[in-house]
Amino acid sequence: MTGGSLARRLRPGLAVRGSDGPQVGEIAEVYLGVGTGEAWGAVGAIPMEGARSADPAQYAYSEAMPGEGSDYVRVARSAGGDLYVPVGAFAEVREGAAVLAITAEAVPAMQWDVLPDFVNVRSIPDSGAESTQA
Repeated sequence: MTGGSLARRLRPGLAVRGSDGPQVGEIAEVYLGVGTGEAWGAVGAIPMEGARSADPAQYAYSEAMPGEGSDYVRVARSAGGDLYVPVGAFAEVREGAAVLAITAEAVPAMQWDVLPDFVNVRSIPDSGAESTQA
């Protein structure tokens, strides 16, 4: 199943299970096409041209990091604390549940409990218009 078709099947209220069966939580929200801020550096800050407080050398882009266009879901857990799970971490949707590609026991090691930048930073698509900068 492709990531796009899987993302369309994920919806709030759907149980989230590990590949071994135990429930991890429930989908609370689905974020489509987000993740711009997640593509930059270990601390998640987006370097801005002219900013003196950010050293561009500290922000190495990597294809391994989530980037613009990534889809995520917020998973609410009964034990408390939300998880922000990339859609690519799901193997399938079956029997009323979104099934992760990893076991429930492996979830804490994924660091999905870290609040992603896209929750607070929303980008808007480029209009494609020419620059008006002098």
